[in-house]
Amino acid sequence: MRAVATRLTILVVGLAVLAAGCTKSDLLADMAALDRAYIPALALTSQSSPAMAQKAVKVLVESWQTFKARYWKGMADDPEWRADLAYVDARIAEAVAIAAVGANLVEAHEALERVRLRLLETRQQRLGLDYYVDYLTVFHGPMEEIYLAANGKTPATLTDADIAKIAGTLPEAWTAWGQVEIARFDNSIFRLSAQKLAERRQYLKAGADTLIAVEVALRRNDRAGLIQAATQLRTNFVKLFVLFGDFDALK
Repeated sequence: MRAVATRLTILVVGLAVLAAGCTKSDLLADMAALDRAYIPALALTSQSSPAMAQKAVKVLVESWQTFKARYWKGMADDPEWRADLAYVDARIAEAVAIAAVGANLVEAHEALERVRLRLLETRQQRLGLDYYVDYLTVFHGPMEEIYLAANGKTPATLTDADIAKIAGTLPEAWTAWGQVEIARFDNSIFRLSAQKLAERRQYLKAGADTLIAVEVALRRNDRAGLIQAATQLRTNFVKLFVLFGDFDALK
């Protein structure tokens, strides 16, 4: 019964989108446009430049207002959709307020992280949308657990519990990465340049290679190699993820 209810929910939402005069392709393209502003704001609120963070969230607000204006009324028959938009609206406003002060940018970053997770849930569980960036978000979870278990450690301070955490999380990371590799990628939506497309292919290969490096280091009990591979796993992910952001808009 739950599966049937889920399919009915997706159908209702799909009809609401069509009632707004937009297809699912339109919605995906507009979400990709939103991500071009969202990703720089997310990235720059994790760094130490308040001026750049403020500029990025300002661009995000403008993009978000455009998206919300287009879809708020069109989805009026779906109360969950409006709740989603209200939630995102509140988290962006929270990030803007924190960034304006210029201190504790990590709190602004955390507010924006919640936007990504809410939209992931909305797209995958309710809208039934196949949106490429969501596969990266799913991978982010286990990737971050592996990274945090090794971050700041040395071979002497990396504990058996840390190693067990990495080993226990690795299968989930492999599964999520496998989905990233096979997911449908439509560049007419994301509009990556030829250079970025080449970099995307490079990072996809590097991602698999780095997971293999984690696996090999675990098997050999190579703590130094494990720390290096876990760190590289996150570095490679970040490089892949930020390809979908428009940092040039901040210049």
